Amino acid sequence: RILGVIYSELRARGLCYQFPFRASPLVSQVEVDQVVHAHDCSYVDDAVFWRPFLPRYNHLVHDFAAELIDIVSGVFFRLLFRTNFKPGKTEFSICLRGHGAYKHLTALGPFSSRFVCADTLSGRVSVRVNPHYTHLGTKLDIRGAVRPTVFSNLNAAKGAFSANRVFLVSSEIQDKAKSVALRSLVLSHLFYNAGLWPSLPLSVVSQVDGAYCNFWHQVYGNSASLVKCTGTRLTTHELFSHKSVETFSVALSRSRLRCFCRFLLR
Repeated sequence: RILGVIYSELRARGLCYQFPFRASPLVSQVEVDQVVHAHDCSYVDDAVFWRPFLPRYNHLVHDFAAELIDIVSGVFFRLLFRTNFKPGKTEFSICLRGHGAYKHLTALGPFSSRFVCADTLSGRVSVRVNPHYTHLGTKLDIRGAVRPTVFSNLNAAKGAFSANRVFLVSSEIQDKAKSVALRSLVLSHLFYNAGLWPSLPLSVVSQVDGAYCNFWHQVYGNSASLVKCTGTRLTTHELFSHKSVETFSVALSRSRLRCFCRFLLR
């Protein structure tokens, strides 16, 4: 109900737009000028308000952002709620192109601490401008870069491995059980939404591949510390062949295919 009221007020002021679906990622200026109110963008408990800007309107981005803050906070205030504008909860993702884009972005502050300030019924608030938008557990870069998404998944996988290390590296647990646990508890984070990734740069592949191999080496007790105890350590190729583990490239392709199949089934 609250989102419905917000959408209504945004529409009434002509502030809420979304690009119509196109097979091509390119949208011309003519199409932007002719864009009509399409389906608003809301997923689970997240709400996203899109506003395409033509380069000649770049100087208005701060005014629009401030007005959006005023509308959202005003609706919540009238319904006896208070909006949480803290960083990480409510943020702006602003991407400008064309003449004066850099000038208007830097006017909001330095890259790491850009804020939009506005006066609301609850007082003066500051909303952070974040180049990365987290949606349903996936970090998305407003500029379209895949690196933040991949390394966000990698960090989540490392965290999951650390949280389950006692089980995963235990010598008392069968290899098959540890393999299943690694795939479900750790690699599910690493390959989360991997089907939507574009081709990865070689620098990214090498780092993620190294972490992927390291997970398996630790699970099967084939870490570097094993060399000090026994003087022997299998190479990654030998370990994967002996334990029937797919390489990173195969695991990534399988994850992409699985994600693609889920989209088809929907």
